[in-house]
Amino acid sequence: MLTGHRLLPGPASLVSPLDNHDILTKILTHLPPVPSSIPRISLVCRQWSHLVTDPDFLRLFRAHHRKAPLLGFFTRSRFYPALDSPDCIPTDHFNLGIDNPERWSWYILNCRHGRVLFVNRSQRQFLVWAPITGEQQRLPFPQEFCSNKSVVRNGVVNCVASEIGHVHGSCHTCPFQVILLGCNKNGFTASVYSSRTNAWGNTISLVSDHRMDHTIFCSPTVVGNSICTLLTVPSLSILQFDFILESLAVIEAPSDAPELALYQDRWQFLIAPADAAGGLTFLFLSGFTARLWKRRINSDGGAGWVLETTVDLSEFLPLSSAVNKRPPRILGFVEEDNAMLLCSEDDSFMIHVGSMRYKKVTRTLPRCPLHPFTCFYPAGNIYIACLCLDHL
Repeated sequence: MLTGHRLLPGPASLVSPLDNHDILTKILTHLPPVPSSIPRISLVCRQWSHLVTDPDFLRLFRAHHRKAPLLGFFTRSRFYPALDSPDCIPTDHFNLGIDNPERWSWYILNCRHGRVLFVNRSQRQFLVWAPITGEQQRLPFPQEFCSNKSVVRNGVVNCVASEIGHVHGSCHTCPFQVILLGCNKNGFTASVYSSRTNAWGNTISLVSDHRMDHTIFCSPTVVGNSICTLLTVPSLSILQFDFILESLAVIEAPSDAPELALYQDRWQFLIAPADAAGGLTFLFLSGFTARLWKRRINSDGGAGWVLETTVDLSEFLPLSSAVNKRPPRILGFVEEDNAMLLCSEDDSFMIHVGSMRYKKVTRTLPRCPLHPFTCFYPAGNIYIACLCLDHL
């Protein structure tokens, strides 16, 4: 006889959500993008290991997070980790592998998209290094710079992957550019190397009264399709190279920007993006006071600087008493977070340029110019898995 009760499914018909590939994929893409996440998860079971090392999953993982984590900072001589255990990368793990005395003839110019750019002016070479894989590639100077007609001053390395939806930070096998800024007796020069053609492009020149021989440079910043850096002689201004249009220009800095500490501390100026369209932000730090300008388009189509904010850092940062203390110092710029790295005598902070929101850096950092290194760690790296498990 039939009853009103439904039969419950047997144990064999119960399926855990974690056995559903799509659901599991969606869950695991939300893992933090730190070095220990994927190695740890890969040890749960064979199914999970296969999933998190699959290239399709890794693309989804990077797309979900949209930006690579900050692993640490490079100086000329070493790497300083930014993360705490178990994600802290040992200082000696990223080793350029060049012995002294040659090592000291290489100067770091830039970290970007998982690669590091060095220059050796005596050998007239650049070195592009991917610390994650250890791969190195040496590039000769362009002919203009080999003949001593121009002098290399600055440069950046730039991923040019054409894959739709590509997220920078795992670009070790992707094509790249080296964008070079230099000077000669008449003004400024620029050139772009392409790994696709294995050759330098045209040398772009700009006649200018500014003289880079007496110019103090800040670390270059990529703003939209341009690389920008600071000029200080004969007046405070910005050198901008559009590497898509292949054009050089000098932009005057805000006319009311103070120049009080110009020759005392060159790292007290910062050029940063103002928006995704390539607008400029100019920040000046004098003592504990930060002033921030943004470059706006006027009603007549021209551009001008507008003072956006003035902030007393001693009032909102958890600094020790400012009495008898040295002012904080700008050490670098974290492009992915649009944040400046600021160091006081006792603490380091990342401060978002614009909102001025800050985050304290827990690791001890040197009080010198730093080049932030952001990158996704590759899955399936046995050494890294063991490294992370040592801290479990």
